[in-house]
Amino acid sequence: MKIEWHNISCVVLLAGLIWTTPIAAQSDSNANSPTQHHKEKKVYPPVNQRNELRVGWGDMMFETLVWHEKTLLPGINGDVIAKNYRYTQHWFAEYLYRVNFWFGVGGMLDYGGVYWDKVPRDAAGNELEKLYTAWFANISLMPLIRFTYYEQNFVRLYSGLGFGLNINTGTEQDYKGRETACAPVLNLTLLGVSVGNDHIFGSVELGGMFSLANKQEIYLLDSRIFTASFGVRF
Repeated sequence: MKIEWHNISCVVLLAGLIWTTPIAAQSDSNANSPTQHHKEKKVYPPVNQRNELRVGWGDMMFETLVWHEKTLLPGINGDVIAKNYRYTQHWFAEYLYRVNFWFGVGGMLDYGGVYWDKVPRDAAGNELEKLYTAWFANISLMPLIRFTYYEQNFVRLYSGLGFGLNINTGTEQDYKGRETACAPVLNLTLLGVSVGNDHIFGSVELGGMFSLANKQEIYLLDSRIFTASFGVRF
């Protein structure tokens, strides 16, 4: 009887070992799997050139829609009209320092101006010799930040944000009698695409520039929607 119980206990023990061995091996495999218990740390590509300097051009869609030929001083004996509008477009210079792969800080200087002629007309509507050339300009200076979220095969995709000071000046006076006024300015880059190597590149951007103090002091309202630039990295 003792031998029978001994044989039975050996069989039970052997069956238990056979059943638990695959489970233990699976548990050990799961413990060693990095996807189960250890999240892999994302490794970003190295930043070879941290300094970036570029110059570029931006459109003046807002300015061309707002400032165009019109009658300034209508009257029985004649009037003064504004005509021959010229738009300089936006021209800017920018410096950026890449702190790491995805984040950069820098600064930008932007200029855009509008010129036109003030021409008097007599009562019959005949244009006389122009009085003078009038103009205004917006000079914007701002720090900026940039977020790069893709960089591969000479292509970079990024977004950015700038906020600073806009100076509006020229020959004309605003409703407060000022020829020069200051206001905050915001520049938003929704999408930027840069193509080039570690030293020379070109960029195009979609976004907008805004500068307004109140409803009577609107200097820029989604101007510079599209920009194109050329730059160097070092």
